[in-house]
This record gives sequence, structure tokens and C-alpha cells, in this order.
Amino acid sequence: MNTKNILISISWILLLSSGIINNNKKPLTKWETIISKNGIKIEYRWIIYKDSIKTRENKSVFHVKAPIKIILQQFKSSNKLKKWSTGIKACKVFEDKGDEWYTYFRYKIPWPLEQQDLVSIVKRYKTENSTILHMISTPKKIPFVKNIKRLKNTETIWILKPISKNITSIEVRSISVNDPLIPRFFQDKIVFNLLIDSFLNLKKMAEEQKTPMLID
Repeated sequence: MNTKNILISISWILLLSSGIINNNKKPLTKWETIISKNGIKIEYRWIIYKDSIKTRENKSVFHVKAPIKIILQQFKSSNKLKKWSTGIKACKVFEDKGDEWYTYFRYKIPWPLEQQDLVSIVKRYKTENSTILHMISTPKKIPFVKNIKRLKNTETIWILKPISKNITSIEVRSISVNDPLIPRFFQDKIVFNLLIDSFLNLKKMAEEQKTPMLID
């Protein structure tokens, strides 16, 4: 096995051990569809996370008529990220080192509900047939903002697989161990509609993008 394949294998093993796609993760229920809109659906199941935490894992799969390089551009630009991320008041991509960078989101939450923000590290992995973006909350990375709750214990993985030269399959899985702002039933309707709108915006922007920036 050459050095490149060894590095790919090690990266994949580390990602498997991180939790979100760990084969030892304990599902408690089967996948159920929570919302379906404009050809995109979001499913969820209850799991035991990190051996002791009962929480939900969400999953969505959709196709984009664009190559992976163009899709990645939507994550690496602060302006583009804000355009497709529905429900975001402000965002920033910073400390970009190529295969690792940070993102900051401040959510657009109506008063008098508690205001929230999120800081995450994003790590990019490549396998022989896919590109993975692994996002983990890093609440202490930057100073806290007064009167804004910093979210923690969130984890998201994006798996990008080429179906053909210009069509990519995207699978998104996410976990958030944070209490809902309002009863879960009502919050789900708001949050998951915003999430699907974000996926649709990403799809539209990537499909309309003509020239990708240089991302290896």
C-alpha cells in the first residue's frame, strides 16, 4: 500500500472512531421521516451517543448537478456560506489551512428567545471515492459574545460522492446535544424547514456556479 492510501485509511479510521458514523454507535429506533419538501427529506432516529447520551441523529440525502470542487467552494467562502445558510444572521470562515478551517455562525432567532451562536472546526478527508467534511463544535475557539449562548456538543458530517462527472450525491448526518428553545415539536417544524431551504440554496448555488476555485 502506498503512502497516499495509508493516509486515506488512517483518516477514515479516525473518522469512524469519532462517533457520528461509528459502527459501535447504539441506535435505539429505526429511521423515520420527519419532513419532506421539494424532493428532499430529513430522517431521524434516537441513539446513544458517546456511550451515555440519548439524543437524535438526523440524516438527509440529495443530489447536486455539480462536481465536488464546486460544492466545496460553497463551504470555503464566508459570503457564499451565508447566502445558502438559511436562518443565519452572520457567519465567517477563518483560519483556512486547506484541509482544515473554522466556521462561525450567529443564528437569526426572534426576540425574546435566547440568542445562540456556534463555532466549529471543519476537517476535510478524502477517500478513493468520496470527500468527507467533518464538523465538530469548538465553543472555546473564540471569545464568547455577551448575552449569546454558545452551542456545544454538535457534530455534522457531509459525505460527497461523485455519481458522474457533474453529479454529486450528498449525505448529511448531524447530532446536537442541546436543549430546544421551545417545545421540540414546534422547533422541529421551524428548524428542519430552514435546513431543507439551506440544502436547496446550496444545490442552486452550486449548480449555477461555473468555475470552481482551486481546491485540491
